[in-house]
Amino acid sequence: MLTSPTGNTCVICQDPIFGSEIRAPCGHHYDIACITELFQAATRDETLYPPRCCRRNIPVARVQPHLLQALLTEFQQKREEFSTLKRVYCSSSTCGRFLGPLSEGIWGGKVYACPAPACTRRTCGSCRGEYRGLMSHICRRADADTAQVLTLGRAAGWSCCPGCSQMIELNMGCFHMTCRCKTEFCYLCQALWKTCTCPQWDEERLLAAAEQRVDAQLGAGQGNRTVRQRMVRETMERLRVDHDCNHERWRYRRGGGRCETCGHDLPHYLFRCLGCEILACNRCRRNRL
Repeated sequence: MLTSPTGNTCVICQDPIFGSEIRAPCGHHYDIACITELFQAATRDETLYPPRCCRRNIPVARVQPHLLQALLTEFQQKREEFSTLKRVYCSSSTCGRFLGPLSEGIWGGKVYACPAPACTRRTCGSCRGEYRGLMSHICRRADADTAQVLTLGRAAGWSCCPGCSQMIELNMGCFHMTCRCKTEFCYLCQALWKTCTCPQWDEERLLAAAEQRVDAQLGAGQGNRTVRQRMVRETMERLRVDHDCNHERWRYRRGGGRCETCGHDLPHYLFRCLGCEILACNRCRRNRL
């Protein structure tokens, strides 16, 4: 049985929609395949949770009739995990299942028994380490092992979020960190953002970010050297002031390339943010940024 066109175009794949469709709160339309893929991706990638379009959440109830029960069940499980700030995962390196919230009692935390059928590991809810029994367990929540991990993470460009205690990566020149739990803080001192006197930029990373933006406009190694140097200087100064870009204005850019947000290579086109010059795919600019 042939379905009739709805007269709308899917905002993600840009194909005409036939049959059922989902209208997001922002007014954009999705075909069932693209909205299902978005909800599936949101269970694997926390930066896509909750599913949204143009920064407005897409109600689950609106999409539920079109999703398989298995996906709905997984989505509900991820809702519990992603809504927990300080999380405990199974201490087994081959499992890593989400167990529950961190417990920070004076005498140690809750002991979690992993519910995975093939896993028998017990995990301390305070230090997140393996629990071997009351008489043999030494809670490592504040010992040197934890400090060593933080030191190694800092050397690799990572910092510990003060909101949820997860490690996140500094991948730009700005010391403004935004964690998946939405906590914004300073990379250097872990204070909440704009509550400290630390510098906002690392100069070498700022230069690298500016060069990346200019390369996105001109092409790597292209353009007059003097013009390129001037553009790099101007971009550095603009980033210094406008590093917290809202990504509100985009321009279609013909030609393939790599999305700077998700890392996927696109063969035909990308979108360039007119505020910070970041290149992003259509999915990221609609659902992630």
